[in-house]
Amino acid sequence: MLKSNSPLVSVLIPFYNAHEFVLETVESIFRQNYENFEIVIVNDGSRLPSVRDILTNCDSYSITFIDHETNRGLAAARNTAFYASKGELVVPLDADDLIHPNFLKEAVSKLEELPDISAVYSQVQIFGDVDMVWSPNATLAKLMSGLPIPSTVLFRRNVFEMVGGYNLKIKSSPDVDFWLRVFASGAKILQIDEPLYFYRKYKGSLSDEGKLTEVEAIVAENENLFFENLEEICVVLNNKYQEIDFDLNKLKNGYVQLAEGYFNLRNRYADVVEQLSKRDVSSPPLPPSFVNSDGFESAFDCNSNNEFMMLKIQRMEIQEWIAILGSNERIYFRKKNVYDKIDKDFRRLESEYLSLHKNFEIQIEFLKQMSLRWQLRKLFNFKIFG
Repeated sequence: MLKSNSPLVSVLIPFYNAHEFVLETVESIFRQNYENFEIVIVNDGSRLPSVRDILTNCDSYSITFIDHETNRGLAAARNTAFYASKGELVVPLDADDLIHPNFLKEAVSKLEELPDISAVYSQVQIFGDVDMVWSPNATLAKLMSGLPIPSTVLFRRNVFEMVGGYNLKIKSSPDVDFWLRVFASGAKILQIDEPLYFYRKYKGSLSDEGKLTEVEAIVAENENLFFENLEEICVVLNNKYQEIDFDLNKLKNGYVQLAEGYFNLRNRYADVVEQLSKRDVSSPPLPPSFVNSDGFESAFDCNSNNEFMMLKIQRMEIQEWIAILGSNERIYFRKKNVYDKIDKDFRRLESEYLSLHKNFEIQIEFLKQMSLRWQLRKLFNFKIFG
């Protein structure tokens, strides 16, 4: 049942081959503690089964389905969904992401309380391949420096109309271009300090280096805006580079130390297993080494020492500094990809270390129970006295 005294919210979902996730996404909308919403789903040339078939048991009264016969891209799908919607407030939501039950209630409340605010977003809980909370502090300079705003933002309908919707020339990251133009208009945007949006990170999601570094196209579409803010962009870019370099070196050092401890523990564990086997005591075998050519060592193979290039625009043609901005962004994402890989392997190694340590303590307890003090002394390299 719809509340007549609350604004209608249109949830816009572009759908392209997200078959395994879209039902969960739509269910997260139906669990909202806010009743006055509609869902507009644009099937952007996906393969079968159809999104209608997947959502056959959902409340069809609240959902509008629209089909693109061919894949026209994210910007086109978002625009189609908007023009088919009726809400005073609009929120795009990707077909593989989720929103907290309080997302609409909290975001709508902020817009009703603060009429000078045009849009509201929340902190982001990233899940899937990565588990972390992201708290973006979106500003114009940060957005132009590759520090994005979440794609799921609740905004007033006139925001879309004011900037003319999503730019069809921007294929992979139309959100960046869209919000650049919104920020440039002077619109005020507010963050809720709570993770109410859940972004799914997985292999194949739109977060690869090649998909997030569409910099030249975005700059070319907003040339004057970038030129006017180049000095501030350079400051943000330089800080971003220094932070990723510091974090990457710190992570590498920590990984090396953990790996050394892991190898040491494996050797000690092997000694315990050998001593127990001499006394016919059953003991779990030493698990295969986690550290191999696909993990520990290969994570350091990628060259991440590329240097950030400061811009001296007085001596450059426009196409030159546009190309340098794009190059800087790609170098940054190469560093970020290295960081993400090592971080993922670090977490797996840490889990393996803790599991191995737990089993090691169990085996030590067996030795203690058997009162084999001489074996314990041997294990810890103590001299054995007869």
